[in-house]
Amino acid sequence: MHISLFADRLDRRKPTGIGIYINRVLEHVPIVAPDIDFAALATRTATPDVAPASNLHYQHVGGPRRLNELLWLANLPSPFWIGQQTDLVHALVPMPLHTHRPLVVTIHDLSPIHFPDHYKPTARLVFRAALRHALQRASRLISISQHTADDLVRLFGIERERIAVVHHGIDRNDHDSPPDTAQQTALRHTYQTGERFVLFVGTITHRKNLVPLVQAFKQIAAAVPDVKLILAGSDGFGADIVRDTVRALGLGQRVYLPGYVPRDDMLALMALADVFVFPSAYEGFGWPPLEAMLHGTPVVATRGGAIPEVVGDAALLSQPDDIDGLAANLHSVLTDSNAAATLRQRGTARVQQFSWQKMARETVAVYDQVLRQTQDVTRQRLVRR
Repeated sequence: MHISLFADRLDRRKPTGIGIYINRVLEHVPIVAPDIDFAALATRTATPDVAPASNLHYQHVGGPRRLNELLWLANLPSPFWIGQQTDLVHALVPMPLHTHRPLVVTIHDLSPIHFPDHYKPTARLVFRAALRHALQRASRLISISQHTADDLVRLFGIERERIAVVHHGIDRNDHDSPPDTAQQTALRHTYQTGERFVLFVGTITHRKNLVPLVQAFKQIAAAVPDVKLILAGSDGFGADIVRDTVRALGLGQRVYLPGYVPRDDMLALMALADVFVFPSAYEGFGWPPLEAMLHGTPVVATRGGAIPEVVGDAALLSQPDDIDGLAANLHSVLTDSNAAATLRQRGTARVQQFSWQKMARETVAVYDQVLRQTQDVTRQRLVRR
């Protein structure tokens, strides 16, 4: 049995959420299916962040990804062709793949559909075209959350039986060694945290709802004068508006935007934070709250997208547009040790429900279902003949 995994966003320099997912699929799926030969296909020459299993090999295909996308959009021949040497193809992100083999596609979120103005025109075109191809062509769709699965049904009329919800896991090994005293001192100095701080991690973009967060922090700033707000992440769409809001509210000494934070530092900051806040207006899944919970850090978040599905009862939640509610939840955790302790306890229990091994088993189960259905259809055709 041969399965091709199209892993075009495999990149270990600054892995995104999708990049981390691709790495973990390549790490764990071959292990739970040792009798299957896997080929990881990509237009880049990047390698994964772990040693591959013995039944996984890498193959460079096609030319530059952007060129291939433009060729495909123009209905011109593209090198993204996967032929008969495989029994099934799994596109780990929607891509314009040409194959006659059974196809499984992972849908991570529908951000370009919900927030089209946040993307360049070409990016919107490529996403819509790749999504349309996936919805029309895939034998089965893997959604990383029930929320995204519901959107696929509601917005595009996809049959629910075509969608399998497979949640992400979490990297537990990244959380084994909390920072020692010297590391804590260095981190606090580098990121200007002070002794107490609220932490956000993610791209500084409009979709993350950071202007309302800054406004909520302004409401409680006088009541918690020793607390700072750290917004850690690379600039994205609307980052300048966030900075303008910080200045306009006179919070320049209380709110710090350090830019991109290396993963090791980010995890250490999560362990040090008094509260982790995740005010996003929309998420297809939302890893950061789970990572904070794994560190024993209380979480305050919003009901944006799949966040409630992921955090369960282990976070204080408010609506994305409820600034007063967000402020009240932050104030509660920062000033009530019992509320913080309850969230820590619930968070520790919540993260036990997510693992990459579970993701891998459920993904392989989707392969098995698709291949069985394909074999049944083939048998029916042979009988008719």
